[in-house]
Amino acid sequence: MPRYFPIYLDSRGKTVLVVGAGEVASRRIKALLAFEFKLIIVALEISQELKASLSEAASISELRERKFRPEDLDDVDYVIACTNDHKVQREIAELCRKRKLAASIADCREDCSFYFPALILKEPHVVAVSSDGQSPKATKKLARQLREFIAEIETGE
Repeated sequence: MPRYFPIYLDSRGKTVLVVGAGEVASRRIKALLAFEFKLIIVALEISQELKASLSEAASISELRERKFRPEDLDDVDYVIACTNDHKVQREIAELCRKRKLAASIADCREDCSFYFPALILKEPHVVAVSSDGQSPKATKKLARQLREFIAEIETGE
């Protein structure tokens, strides 16, 4: 039986802290940019490509090129941690639990209070796919197939 209930949240006025700016974090940031979240990104290094995506987006974002600090959690609604440092991931998860903040901790299923789904965005539709964190590869494949299916419907094939 699935443990996580899918829900669509109003992004207006909500702040998402993303810790990390590698490949996984960049994919999640780019997905979040399609919504009206305010993004705060904390990472030791932020690529020029990601900075360009952020500057082109309508979303408000703040970049903090440095290590994560506990005070980064102040005044945020959701937290997404995607670092390569397992110790930092665990610290963020523990701090979020103490503060009762919703957190998605990449590669640490047991520390997540929500999962970041694979998203299919084709206005006006938003489709989210998840496997309760059990099968990311299958989720990615299903999302790709759904994107193809939606494209076929749009072209009338």
